[in-house]
Amino acid sequence: MNVNEYDVLRQAVTLLDKKKALDMVVLDVSELTVLSHYFVICSGGSTSQLHALSDELKEKMGQYVLRCEGTEESGWIIIDLEGVMVHIFNRQMRDYYSLEHLWEDTGRMDINELIIEEEGTK
Repeated sequence: MNVNEYDVLRQAVTLLDKKKALDMVVLDVSELTVLSHYFVICSGGSTSQLHALSDELKEKMGQYVLRCEGTEESGWIIIDLEGVMVHIFNRQMRDYYSLEHLWEDTGRMDINELIIEEEGTK
């Protein structure tokens, strides 16, 4: 499927934001890896929130989901959305793996510019 990764990114960020994902960071990794064009990194405050975040993405963006790894209990869920790799962590696992620091040479993107506004709102 030929897909616009930027549009997929915007949809994913918007869904995660609506579900109250914590400390969301978006990295443009397109110049550093062939694995993905973008990394979305966020946290959930509980096992239930990790489940809600991953379920929302899988349900609403199912046509783009190539694979999903990890579980809420493990504290790290990775969802591959055709060029957009979404990492959903609990706080402990996010601190442990510190992906933002591993990929610090990438460009961070402004979350507010990525969120799709609903019609009639500003």
